[in-house]
Amino acid sequence: MSTVKLHRVINTVRAHQPIVVLQTRRDKWTNNYGEIPNLINKADMAPWDIIVPGYPALDVNKLYKATKLDGIVLMPNGNHKLVVDVDTDIARYNNIMRDIVSFRDLYHLNTDIYGEIFRYD
Repeated sequence: MSTVKLHRVINTVRAHQPIVVLQTRRDKWTNNYGEIPNLINKADMAPWDIIVPGYPALDVNKLYKATKLDGIVLMPNGNHKLVVDVDTDIARYNNIMRDIVSFRDLYHLNTDIYGEIFRYD
């Protein structure tokens, strides 16, 4: 299985609005955590991880279109998390940065891995 580098996955999200799926896994780090199927991250040989901040818990195992790349949580081990918005009828609240920071801080607390947040506007 071939892997996709960070710059290519960024371009894919920005230009092609790929399909993403939220996972049934509901950990204490974020309401909406999922992946981009078929785009594999070399760091863990699994699909690229996404978080979808700004929403209550969305439906899992449902396909969504990633409509915008809001940023990235860069992890020192290469297992970066893409911060995306998705196509849904549910209203997104304004303070998404709160969710991103909360995810990063809880991830660090539980894994001892600290990510750097980069936002796109």
